[in-house]
Amino acid sequence: MIGKHVESSVLEYIASRRCDDWFKHSWAGKPEKLSYLYLTVKDDGVRFRPIGSSTPLAHKTLLSHVSTALCGILLYSGLRHHTYHQTFDLKPDISNLQSFAAAHNFYIHKRTWDIKNFYTEINKSILIIRISFIFNYYTQHNKTSFFSIPKYKHRSKHKPKPGKDSSGFYHQLHLGMILNVIIFALDTAFFKLGVIILLQILGLVMGDPLSPNLAQCFVAFDEHHHSLTNWSINSNIVRVFQKRFMDDAIAVVLTSTPDITHVTRFFDFMVTGFYEHDQLPHNRRFLLKPSKDDNKYLDSDIIVSKDARSIKIIYHNKNASIIQTHEQDVGRFLDKHACAPFSQKITAIANVLSRAHRFTSFEHDLHILLTQLYHECSLLHYTSSDFCLIVLAAVRMLHKTDPCELFIQLAHALRTRQRL
Repeated sequence: MIGKHVESSVLEYIASRRCDDWFKHSWAGKPEKLSYLYLTVKDDGVRFRPIGSSTPLAHKTLLSHVSTALCGILLYSGLRHHTYHQTFDLKPDISNLQSFAAAHNFYIHKRTWDIKNFYTEINKSILIIRISFIFNYYTQHNKTSFFSIPKYKHRSKHKPKPGKDSSGFYHQLHLGMILNVIIFALDTAFFKLGVIILLQILGLVMGDPLSPNLAQCFVAFDEHHHSLTNWSINSNIVRVFQKRFMDDAIAVVLTSTPDITHVTRFFDFMVTGFYEHDQLPHNRRFLLKPSKDDNKYLDSDIIVSKDARSIKIIYHNKNASIIQTHEQDVGRFLDKHACAPFSQKITAIANVLSRAHRFTSFEHDLHILLTQLYHECSLLHYTSSDFCLIVLAAVRMLHKTDPCELFIQLAHALRTRQRL
């Protein structure tokens, strides 16, 4: 649409889609489909917010709720895919591989990739077919066409789960309704540039709550249909570990001998045929490109270090050279005297500490990072007492999920030094 008033054009479009049997404020007794729609106009370049409902969901957060459900449906679908739903699982997974390899004297081979065109080249028609396949697989696997998501995010004991839950703490969503919302969102990917209204017809909308999980489902379909169990037959491959978080993929292969012939073939297959090998034209396909630095994973947040017989992960400190240079390569923290709440400043540093613990295999490497971080904080005018508060904040963050004994001991030592 060009040359019209944006608001009136949007209202005109909504009116053209509205049906007489839709009721704006009621969904009682209606089938599992959208009962009305509305589009909220946003700033230039930002997609209009689609609102539509026949379900007891908060209309402004409709897409966020459906995205939460979609993530859970993929998790409980029973599909053989490699999606990392929780990246903090990487540390125990790598530790288990290391222990298994060491116990049996196996050789370790590793590769990391980036999936190119992850958002931009997804065909919406093919996406709907794949989502429908996943929903059918979920229904057969769980014997239900419903998925329940918590009404209150702060109630951590209530988790998304398959089926219905009538306790009052959950929204019960039918898969048909979820599919209708997804189609509705894909059909209304409008944004404006001045008085020009554009509709995105190829790929997923960047920044949309649904897009990450829709992309995950799209490639999970490929992963499910490319079983890799045959790679261990008549070869020296004894175990294949393969995971993907969004567009970052990693594969670790254990072999009984140092010969890399079968490993090389496996890695080549990953690059040439695993994702979208027959669905998209040659110039519009997913491509697995080796990471610029083959040791980096998860947008360079993690270094996966290995030799022939061992493997570990280390949190990538982007200011690791600070002890030698006394300068920050990345200005990620505020100075102590910057105009911001003190709690906000130390929480930002504590978040890095907690991530460092969750993404570092060995305590020795964590010691090195602590030294670097302490030096960085000193350059930003934080005292030893401040650093103690930072470590204590990290301890609280990790307390329930992954306690760090090193941080607890360090906080105790810093407190003792303060008393002396």
